[in-house]
Amino acid sequence: MPFLSGPRARAKRVMKALPAAVHKRLESQNAANADELVETMKGFIDDKTGKLASTVKREAAPEKSPIAQRVSAGGAATTKAVRKSKKGNAPLYDYANANEYGTEDMAAQPFFWPAWRLKRRRFKARMSRAGKKGIQEATSK
Repeated sequence: MPFLSGPRARAKRVMKALPAAVHKRLESQNAANADELVETMKGFIDDKTGKLASTVKREAAPEKSPIAQRVSAGGAATTKAVRKSKKGNAPLYDYANANEYGTEDMAAQPFFWPAWRLKRRRFKARMSRAGKKGIQEATSK
């Protein structure tokens, strides 16, 4: 295994060195944060059909970190063909992106990043508290 340096490598080494109690607390707190973020995003969506709001979800991302969560929106339910191109094909486009960033014909109606910006400080504080409680729990035994 090659030696890695930098802040990301240091964070990985620190996470590996933490006791299981801390991992458990951080994982559950991060899942709760992700669930809250999903609900906030759904509240920001102005979708008359409800398709876009139904695609907002969270899932574990163990390939990134044991505590990582992935929040996503869009997918097959919000993908549709757009105007035919000069080549004659009709490319598919996920209108969750159009909602978030806008298009030539439609103003942006962001829901993803505003919800993240609204909640990130609270999430960071909760994760810090969960880590501290986990460490206290692990060292008090």
